[in-house]
Amino acid sequence: MTGHGPRPPGVSDGADFPPPVGYSAPQYPAPVFPGQIVPPISPPAAPPPPHQRRSRVPLLVGAVLATLFLVVGLVIGTRDDSGPSAEQASVAATSASVTQSSAARTPRSAFLPVGSSPWGVAVDPILGVALVSNADDDTVTIFDTALQTVVATIPAANKPAAIAIDPATHSGYVTCAEDDVVMVIDLSSRSVMRTIPVGDAPYGVAVDSSAGKAYTTNFESDTLSVIDLASAAVTATVRVGDHPYGVAVDRSSGHVMVVNAGDDSMSVVDPTARQVVMTIAVGDEPWGVAVDSKGTAYVANHAQDSVSVVDLAVGSTSATIAVQSGPVGVAVDDATSTVYVTNHGTNTVSVLDASAHSVVSTIPVGANPHGAAYDPVAHTAYFTNFTEHTMTAIVDIDAWAR
Repeated sequence: MTGHGPRPPGVSDGADFPPPVGYSAPQYPAPVFPGQIVPPISPPAAPPPPHQRRSRVPLLVGAVLATLFLVVGLVIGTRDDSGPSAEQASVAATSASVTQSSAARTPRSAFLPVGSSPWGVAVDPILGVALVSNADDDTVTIFDTALQTVVATIPAANKPAAIAIDPATHSGYVTCAEDDVVMVIDLSSRSVMRTIPVGDAPYGVAVDSSAGKAYTTNFESDTLSVIDLASAAVTATVRVGDHPYGVAVDRSSGHVMVVNAGDDSMSVVDPTARQVVMTIAVGDEPWGVAVDSKGTAYVANHAQDSVSVVDLAVGSTSATIAVQSGPVGVAVDDATSTVYVTNHGTNTVSVLDASAHSVVSTIPVGANPHGAAYDPVAHTAYFTNFTEHTMTAIVDIDAWAR
């Protein structure tokens, strides 16, 4: 592909993927999770009942018997009065800090190995699998989300990027930016079904199962491809803004949101009319976008270190939330009105309260996090760590976010 204008985070005009636009990556230490996020720790086993711990004492002379009862009495009298051990006290303190808002569940984190330069991630909560695109080794990793293990690695076309899933057919759609195609994966058989030619340098992809459509943003041709899922063919091409990247569907209206990194805007596309019906100003270099069930869009402004909150009914930005350096990926948890944003430049994820328009937590993850996905069934968030070749999974993240 030929280059002009801004590049996606981590992408240059060459074949390799250096750090993001305008960002010189320092040498980061190995990521350290905050004290509030800990692996599950089994409670210590309860001590056996006292009668099981006492040996039967044979009848001895009076002096020996008295001495033995005295020793046993001292042990029994002091065994539970000293309080928890230092280790148990530390675990209890950590657990208390985790569950400031939820005493029932404790978030747990894990690094999961994937391929080279993991980019996009998407989850099929019904099948219990997560897909990760690995941009530098041209593969797609399929994870079993319950076991947190790799169950398949699928060869892809050149530079697989974003991923979306059709929950109706359990199919994964993966954009391959250097081959200008979308690859369709059958998640049940874990095999490639077909590839669909689209526009120049497709990066973003979204699926609307109810409409039977998929959409790709074509970064170099400034267009949106509309794909009919039944025929697996492009049925329309809509011109949008400059360098479109992220894309999401507003389920309530059926409209498609396309963020344009080159002109700091979001195009609202009516796929039935096959045209842009509204253009909304957002922040500087928008890359990621997600839409909640209330008709609100959240746009990650990569060069402005912010998230634009867009009221789609009104057609304007209602709030701007400051996050950390280089936001890219966005995922929404509708049940708790929580938004997760990857900060590519600071190795963190910002957790936003969508109702209060504020950051409630900042979580360290892996190096240069990029993609974001949320599994509402398992209450687990996934973040791809681009230069670390891992994915961070945080189970029960919603319990910690509040």
